[in-house]
Amino acid sequence: MIHPKSKLRALWDGIILLLVVYIAIEYPLRYILNYTPTKILKIMNILTTVFFCLDILIQFRTSYIDRGVIISNPKLVARKYLKTWFFIDFISGVPFELLLNYTGMYGQLLKILRLIRLGRLLKLFKMNTILMRRARIYNVQPGIMRLLIFLLWISLFAHWIALGWLHLGGVSDSISFSHQYLRSMYWTVTTLTTIGYGEIVPVTSEQTIFTILVMLTGVGVYGYVIGNIANLMSNLDIVHASHVKRMEKVNAFIKYRRLPRNLRNRILDYYDYLFERKIGSDESDFYNDLPKSLVRDIKLYLNKDLIAKIPFFKNASDALLTELVLSLKPVIYLPGDYVMRIGEIGHNLYFINKGHVQVISPDHGGVLATLSEGSFFGEQALLSDEPRNASIKTNDFCELFTLEKKKFQDVIKKFPAFAREMELERILRDKTHKL
Repeated sequence: MIHPKSKLRALWDGIILLLVVYIAIEYPLRYILNYTPTKILKIMNILTTVFFCLDILIQFRTSYIDRGVIISNPKLVARKYLKTWFFIDFISGVPFELLLNYTGMYGQLLKILRLIRLGRLLKLFKMNTILMRRARIYNVQPGIMRLLIFLLWISLFAHWIALGWLHLGGVSDSISFSHQYLRSMYWTVTTLTTIGYGEIVPVTSEQTIFTILVMLTGVGVYGYVIGNIANLMSNLDIVHASHVKRMEKVNAFIKYRRLPRNLRNRILDYYDYLFERKIGSDESDFYNDLPKSLVRDIKLYLNKDLIAKIPFFKNASDALLTELVLSLKPVIYLPGDYVMRIGEIGHNLYFINKGHVQVISPDHGGVLATLSEGSFFGEQALLSDEPRNASIKTNDFCELFTLEKKKFQDVIKKFPAFAREMELERILRDKTHKL
């Protein structure tokens, strides 16, 4: 069975989507103009038929997701498919043209044949499903995908209306077809957007009725655009909207408290950095919406390797590492900030997720080292209450994870064997310092 989120299924969906758009453009055009397909179009029609037939088989061999569970039982998959998209796929895939031609009824049933051929347009109803499924899998913003789907539908709809206007003789046939189509599309756009200039007007009763229907449709489209596009555009970048709202509050606070220019600039630099890094809100807000099992898996994926680098955690069990990872807290420091200073009593262990820091000790000639992503410092604060033996200063914006000593002690209480090992480590370290 094919996994619904596999690369193979994604590739197949892409091929079917392109073929659906192709038939939505070419089939109505051939129906209106009744032209003889060229060799390339005949090959495309054969490929379309073959792929649509294969699509039926692939649907029967593709698992589906029900309430988060992958259903791979062939009988259940077939039952679900037969109740949903099978009829449309069957109408789209069966080569009725070849069957009718083979039985010698092509001439008698020509008009019916054309309508059956247009039945493949029913496949368009799957287009939204395919696009939204791919959007969820590849984490495309829903607002962007809805906007793209809307533009695609409007483009196809305008194409069909332009063909209808050509069929009714709305454009003079004394010019080339390409020019006719362009003039018809011009009339369609100006009518749908309710800004027609009157150069192309209906003459016959059929044209007048068609124009009235298109105008009514245009009013609906215009109302949809006004009511939804602005909302879609405003939601394309939620981080930006959140940043603007937050900065209004920050600027109001700065103005009310009359903060000095230097402090004000540092505050604004901090929020600008959050915006550039697309950090729209505290991570805790995100984690609060997720079940604990997902929070654990996310934090383990992001931070387990950091914890494992600490020497005295090399023999720790996976359960202990998991508890410690869940206790990590993200913090951000500005350039030139002191994360810790020499002589102060430490209460935190730090991991560098992004940025660089300098290890500074005036007693040893200034900068001793520069630490970068993946490094850690301050680990001895977890074992003792001794003062820091060096200062840590940031070179640039630094994203760190910190583990508080109190949380560390609460965690190791759950693991008595490791707690005893840590106590022996502390005693040995104290004896070494005394010697």
